[in-house]
Amino acid sequence: YVIAVIVGFSVVTTFIMLIYERTQEFGVLLAVGVKSRLIRLQLHLEALMVSVLGLALGVSVAAVLTRLMQINGLPLPVEATELYQQFNMPTRIFPEFDWPALGTATLMAVVGVQVAVFIPGWRIRKLRPVEALRQE
Repeated sequence: YVIAVIVGFSVVTTFIMLIYERTQEFGVLLAVGVKSRLIRLQLHLEALMVSVLGLALGVSVAAVLTRLMQINGLPLPVEATELYQQFNMPTRIFPEFDWPALGTATLMAVVGVQVAVFIPGWRIRKLRPVEALRQE
């Protein structure tokens, strides 16, 4: 849970910075008549695309590395070989990929990112075009 909270805060701060950097752009969009809810929708779509792309890349790398460790095994420290033999433990471990856990974690990450984008997106709702265009 701690990692999820840390990731959530990093997503919120990233999107807050994104909004500050693109305030003039949002001001122009508001000035030409784009509704603030459409700009917020744009932010949610950007967050969805980035999170899905990142998760796809991360899952791909994790699947390949886990498969390699399933084939070769992950050696445990040699210094404790006697301890392993005493407790009838193997000297290598062979991890398995847990697909249901991966599905749950992926879904939670995508939903968490979307919820996190609501907080900085709220600032766009209060944004006024003239003030946004003046901001540097």
